[in-house]
Amino acid sequence: MRAIAASQATPPVRGVEVQAELIVKRYNPKSGPSGGPVLPLATLEQRVHARCVLTPPGWYFAWSSPSMNVDVEFAYDGTNTIRKSVVVRPARPNPALQQRYGGALRTRPWRPGDPVHITVYPGPACLVYDLPVNAVWLSFCATRATVQSLPSLPLPTSIIQLDDYAFAYPSQPQYFRDDLELIQSVQWLSPTAQSHAIPPNPYRTRDLALTQTRFRHTVESPPWGGEPNATVAEYRVLTWTNLAGWHIPTSFEYHEWYPKAAAQRLGLAAGPNRVLRAEFRGNATARTLAPGAKPPSILTNGVVYFVQDLRFRHPRKLVDFINYRLTNQTVLPPRDDPHLAALFEAAVAKAPLDPLIEHQRRTTYFYAAIMLLLVIVAGVTHWRLRRSGPAR
Repeated sequence: MRAIAASQATPPVRGVEVQAELIVKRYNPKSGPSGGPVLPLATLEQRVHARCVLTPPGWYFAWSSPSMNVDVEFAYDGTNTIRKSVVVRPARPNPALQQRYGGALRTRPWRPGDPVHITVYPGPACLVYDLPVNAVWLSFCATRATVQSLPSLPLPTSIIQLDDYAFAYPSQPQYFRDDLELIQSVQWLSPTAQSHAIPPNPYRTRDLALTQTRFRHTVESPPWGGEPNATVAEYRVLTWTNLAGWHIPTSFEYHEWYPKAAAQRLGLAAGPNRVLRAEFRGNATARTLAPGAKPPSILTNGVVYFVQDLRFRHPRKLVDFINYRLTNQTVLPPRDDPHLAALFEAAVAKAPLDPLIEHQRRTTYFYAAIMLLLVIVAGVTHWRLRRSGPAR
């Protein structure tokens, strides 16, 4: 590793703007004539352009790709994260992407007057999209403070709203030693047999249709095995620039391999070499922002926003968010806004109890009843033994 374009130490600046180009690849199993998987794996490649603005404790980035018809923006203000997705052109037929994203892509571009869909996440939400977006977040937004606010650092291939095991892989991040503290390198490991406990996923979507899957994942071992403490993935910054004492990556790479057990299960274990599952490589340029410069804003006047707000999540009932509209707003309503609180209360009143919590409660009552029964039996047995003993 080497530093490039190092400058003399200067007072911290308000912010830094980064322009990045990434090539992201996924390697997926494909079926042969007999129906089983064959090598080489099918390659899904995407070229990504990203613009990032770092203004600690907040950040902003915009993401676009020629292979996608949606532009995506994320902004973290130090408290909440907002994601905005806008269809910018008709979708071109792309079977690989349609399979990856679950069917047909939205086709009609956004027009003035149409509502814009945004999603609000509590805290510095990460990895709520797919690998191309997550790669940008990992490279330019994942500071030490951000990572320490999460259960752990998920794999960039995780979509944490859909992945029960998003936080299951232990990681060993190394940070640049400056006030920003971006990640310089990190390894993700296969857990050992003693670490089957899965950290809670506060972003996991709960739905009655997903109950069986969620229940199965609470009683089964996670889908790893065979390689305790083996490296599952690694990310590293290759070169960086120093802007006013902040280390900003200018080139970086990531590799992720199929766990040995997963490769064997998929019929991909061919020889001693590990099978690559995903990778990305990126290059970036950076510049300091002028003093007093403000980061880009997601919300603008004159636009109607349809909001999915994940700050409103009930711990026991199946309420993961509330929906509402915003008009002519440039600032997100606070969590304690009376109108939003009323919407949340109404949603909670109608929502069923999370079936997993109900199952856990019944299980707790069952074992408590067994323990009580054992205590009663032991007490009765002891009393009878004393009654039948020799008289004093």
